[in-house]
Amino acid sequence: MLSCMRIFALAVILAAGIVASVPQNVFCATDSEIEESIRDVLAQRHPTDTPEWWRVLGPSAPGIIVKLYENTSHTYHRVRLIEALGWFNDRAASEFIKQQAERTGDDVIRNAAIRSIGASRGTQDVEFISKFLGHKDPQTRLTAAEALRRIGDQNANKVLEKYMAEEKASWIVAKLKGEPPVPRAKLPVVSTSEDKADLSFSRDFSGTWKGYFIAPKAAASTALVSDEAVMTLHIENTTVLGGELLVKRKKQSQKFSIQKTTGKAARISGTLVKRISNTNSMELAFDAELVRHPGVLLLTGRISRLPGVFVLKRD
Repeated sequence: MLSCMRIFALAVILAAGIVASVPQNVFCATDSEIEESIRDVLAQRHPTDTPEWWRVLGPSAPGIIVKLYENTSHTYHRVRLIEALGWFNDRAASEFIKQQAERTGDDVIRNAAIRSIGASRGTQDVEFISKFLGHKDPQTRLTAAEALRRIGDQNANKVLEKYMAEEKASWIVAKLKGEPPVPRAKLPVVSTSEDKADLSFSRDFSGTWKGYFIAPKAAASTALVSDEAVMTLHIENTTVLGGELLVKRKKQSQKFSIQKTTGKAARISGTLVKRISNTNSMELAFDAELVRHPGVLLLTGRISRLPGVFVLKRD
């Protein structure tokens, strides 16, 4: 027998006389049906859900989202779920997001939580967001500052103005002002156009990148498979990047720390390190390049000994 939820969805489609994407959720849906709908959305490679899609799941949805968050270690799914919680006017959901922002050691989750709080509660949580303006991670400071700028009320603008006057990382201030980065020193006179490029890498590398690692299905196969990938990069100094790469595979995710990274202009190279035990680790060389299209900035690259390429877009 069809549930009342599915009957309702079918009735909407028939009444409209069209085939449409109707979220399988109305208030008569059971918790298990709501959970199934959420899992379906998380599995989509090209998500089309909207804030309204999540809100129409009903008042029990935040509790289900929290349960799904706690039962997964998948960074990309956790980010999506944290963002989804922000669309609900729910005090318990807001407190949970704040807890993740304060307690997690994962900067990707932390920054997603800060953005979610800023988008959902805005003026009510300027003081909470402003605490992260002093965080040791520069990307977290930038995320908090951007959240305050989006809030844009008198209080948020006052806090942001004070922060920008005190921030030591000039590239953060320049980014908030929308200014291109200023070279630290004059470039040497060289003979070729390539050598005239900035001897350090582009600051556009810094941030969170999401996309896929694409590889042949098998050695002799022409078919391709893709696994979700998330890379975070942060600037350690003018010529070194740090961060991590997470590749979500069907059997087991692989998480690498990014080390020994150097670069020039739009290209970087370095080492991916995966800890196997307390005494053993695996190291793989990688290289990556920024690819610019109108309105789109991509990060593409390859990993030694792994057939395939990764293609990522900045979050």
